[in-house]
Amino acid sequence: MKPILLLSFFFLLIIKTSAQSSNSIYGKVKDSSSGNSLAFVTIHLLKDSNTAVRNTFSDSAGNYHFTSVEQGNYFLSFSRAGYHRSFSHSFFINDSSQINIDVQTLSPDAKQLTQVTVFSKKPLIEKSPDGVIYNVQQDLLAGGGTAIDVLRKTPLVSVGQDGSPSIRGSSNIRVFIDDKPSAIYAPSVADALQQIPAEEIVRIEVILYPSAKYDAEGTDGVINIITRRKRMNGANGTVNTNLGNRYQNLISSVNIRKQKWVFNIDAGGYSYHNNNGSLLRREEPTRNLLLQQNEWKNRGKTFYSGMNIIYMIDSLKNVYGGYRFRINTNTNDRISLNNYFITDSLADNFQRNSFNESGNKVSTMNIGYSGKSKNQRNELKIFISYFRHRGNNDYSLEQSRKENADYKENFASVTTNRELSVQADYTQKISSLINLETGIKSMNRQTGSTNNFEIYQFSSGKFAEDNTRANQFTYDRNIYAAYINLNLTLKSWQIRAGGRYEQTLLRADFKDTSLGIPDYKNFIPSVLINKTISGKHNLKLSYTKQILRPYLAYLNPAINYNDSLNLEYGNPYLLPEITHRYDFGYTVNFKKIFAGATLFYSHNRNSIENIRIPGDNGVFKSTYLNIGKKDAAGFSGNISRRDSKITISANFTLRYMMLNSEALQITNNEFQFNGNLNFSWKFKNGYSAEGLANINSKDVRLQGGREGWKYYSVMFNKKTTNEKLTISLRAETYNRYISEYFETPAFYQRLDTRYQNFFISLGLSWKFGKKEIKVPVTQEASND
Repeated sequence: MKPILLLSFFFLLIIKTSAQSSNSIYGKVKDSSSGNSLAFVTIHLLKDSNTAVRNTFSDSAGNYHFTSVEQGNYFLSFSRAGYHRSFSHSFFINDSSQINIDVQTLSPDAKQLTQVTVFSKKPLIEKSPDGVIYNVQQDLLAGGGTAIDVLRKTPLVSVGQDGSPSIRGSSNIRVFIDDKPSAIYAPSVADALQQIPAEEIVRIEVILYPSAKYDAEGTDGVINIITRRKRMNGANGTVNTNLGNRYQNLISSVNIRKQKWVFNIDAGGYSYHNNNGSLLRREEPTRNLLLQQNEWKNRGKTFYSGMNIIYMIDSLKNVYGGYRFRINTNTNDRISLNNYFITDSLADNFQRNSFNESGNKVSTMNIGYSGKSKNQRNELKIFISYFRHRGNNDYSLEQSRKENADYKENFASVTTNRELSVQADYTQKISSLINLETGIKSMNRQTGSTNNFEIYQFSSGKFAEDNTRANQFTYDRNIYAAYINLNLTLKSWQIRAGGRYEQTLLRADFKDTSLGIPDYKNFIPSVLINKTISGKHNLKLSYTKQILRPYLAYLNPAINYNDSLNLEYGNPYLLPEITHRYDFGYTVNFKKIFAGATLFYSHNRNSIENIRIPGDNGVFKSTYLNIGKKDAAGFSGNISRRDSKITISANFTLRYMMLNSEALQITNNEFQFNGNLNFSWKFKNGYSAEGLANINSKDVRLQGGREGWKYYSVMFNKKTTNEKLTISLRAETYNRYISEYFETPAFYQRLDTRYQNFFISLGLSWKFGKKEIKVPVTQEASND
């Protein structure tokens, strides 16, 4: 309860402080002939001496307002091309005045010029000092699509079958939505992306060279998804839906602005169902053999809702807050047939039927402040978020031999996760050539896991608790960080140098003992040098150090006995991965073509890998270990071409992976490739077509590898004349079988998994309300 009170108090305090001078001047502007509201009328706030103090513009409804005006006598002037200038009556304002000018009319000028309409379009792809910007609104969007569909079209980004993005072949990235961590929306990135309608996205910033401002964890790249911002009084929104054979969703959002207040409310849900299967074959040198065949049905539903509020103190400062809620349920109904052979003779044959129920409830709260100085040389941002998660993972199983049940088991697991994060960032523009960034951050996380087992007693006909396997595990992690960045601009050179210091404090407890996990401290330097040639060509050289802390699933030592021949558990003694990364890149940006290429090398130590360990009687154990080194050298490239009708883009990454564990005496060196190609074609009368192909080669691991996903899709769209409604028909497919293998001197294992690989859906996207109109920010006039 304390974090909630703290956030509420902070939010109210800022609003109260900002409202100490609560006076305002407001009104409406109309055409004197037609009576229609006039947008983009320039309104000057003038002192009696005709000195301009401020100016602003009327919005699409003709409304305008000034706030926090110093005490004195004033009047207003109104002007717009094609109209005679007009003036209001004079008035006196003090700290609490609410001056309503009411309706001011402008008379058309008979000598007005012929109306000229100017259209301006941003390029589809723009370069930035540390990456690229994909202007989504300049591209075709599928009806009913989500952020996942948009990322599949984004340069340098690949999206896996589960919806998780990667940059240049690496999934060690961070995803933000309007500069806020994706964890505010959902525990996993893929789940968060499904909550963002494609129609709400304005642009996607792909940051290839993250600065020290970002957490040291997950810094092979950063994706920042920017959604629509309301800039006028009024309301609008979207409704999106997909109806498919395996997946259905409904997403709705409403945006409202009333003077200084901006509200965004969204709600939605999605469901899925799949029928899959697998065949596992494991061979040992002793001629022992395990054959395991599985068939399962997956079902899942997710519902979510959220609200964000922004209060604009003035044109340069605002405070904001938000709350989100999400509930998810999943079921897995599985049949497993097991045959174990010893020296070619069948030693055991049994069947396991299991039913798994899992789900989670997530609620997040956040508040923040953003403000710039009057000369806009200084900027301060404060962000506080509180995250609470409760999940369950239960199963019941029945084992039978010769159609007679001989074993039954129930398992119940509850996981909790709470985190309070506080961050402050300050930017100081020292001169036109030097910019300084600094900030601090703390993340305090408390996680816990309780696991209970019950075994059926055939003699009594009841289940009894198995206290020998029951487990309670708590894991506390506190991270404290500070950073500084210095940005220099020297003619055609841009240099950014920075450093981040992070201290991690850990504590792990079982129900009867505590683990002495040492704290660790890390200094994370980063350097980026950018050279611009002829305004179109850029050369980049960068170095950064990265850290990857083990996830909770990697740490939790509770053993999962659902598959009695393949036991899974975590390792609480894991150390974080440390990576040193070097990049040399080139980009070129012409009118219709954007292209880039990068050479990179990364050196990783304490690499965390999933390891299989042989046990007795055909039982194998699966856990996580720090194996040693995992290095990668590679090349990535991208190219995009766009004209008025056709857009084609492609990107790829080729890496040579080098894994080496001296402790296990295993090495594995192989090439790894991933790439995608997509196109879009605009036809007449609002019709268009899109196609996408995504190919990933094998994922290289220390003990083997896993075949990569291959994804293909084609889509046809139709937009109505007013672009309010978009209808899409989409078909997509994956490779039906995925093979995974492990190979060591002690065993060989191959797992072939069969997936439902065809998906067809009808998508609808409907926009309602007023179109978005961006009104220029109120400027402060200089009185020097």
